[in-house]
Amino acid sequence: MKRILLLFAGLTFLFSCELEINRDITSEYLIDGIQNGTLDQIVQDQIVRLKGKPGVTEVSIESTGIDLWFYEKCFVLYVATGTTKATTVSSAIIKLDSLEVLNTSDFSKNNGQYSFEVCNLTQTSKLTVEVRGEPGSYVNVWIDGKKSASRGTFTDERDMKVYKWVKIGNQTWMAENLAYLPAVFPPEDNSFTDPRYYVYDYNGADIEQAKQTENYKNWGVLYNAIAATQGNVCPD
Repeated sequence: MKRILLLFAGLTFLFSCELEINRDITSEYLIDGIQNGTLDQIVQDQIVRLKGKPGVTEVSIESTGIDLWFYEKCFVLYVATGTTKATTVSSAIIKLDSLEVLNTSDFSKNNGQYSFEVCNLTQTSKLTVEVRGEPGSYVNVWIDGKKSASRGTFTDERDMKVYKWVKIGNQTWMAENLAYLPAVFPPEDNSFTDPRYYVYDYNGADIEQAKQTENYKNWGVLYNAIAATQGNVCPD
């Protein structure tokens, strides 16, 4: 169960320009994730309290270390202020990637809790909360997300590298380039009869050194035809 919980005396939210926000939803996401276990946490547990004075807090998805790739594309954003006169925030602005979700007129109505379906979050999406409440007042903000049943990871036991997979229709595909590297050769060392393994723009023969390059980390390994068809490079 994963959930972001932010306790604010002042908060602001931001999201990407492709973001879709639907207000006051009544979908399955509204089920309490902690009680029934159907929801998974999107952001690691965090608590932010601005010590009884107005202020602005900004949290990016990227900063949490959570990979949105594993989740369904829509999440639920919850906003709730305190329930007593001393803890209720009467003036706040909440944005998601510059899209205004709630403003001061919403908080002046003292509705207590709001919920929004938020689709197409990105790793660079930002949640910003600006609060002008009295000392002691706060806003709780959390996001619930649901793990996708069509995405996951597997481990290649030959080198223990972890790959993402994705299910499309009734087929399961690797979602990343293969990076199995039993040996590495400079580009001029080619062969039509023996397997060859290359890392783009790497000219040495040291496997560990090749694995430290950005091209290996980003794009994996290049294989000649023999390695690809007869070299047993594909994982089980």
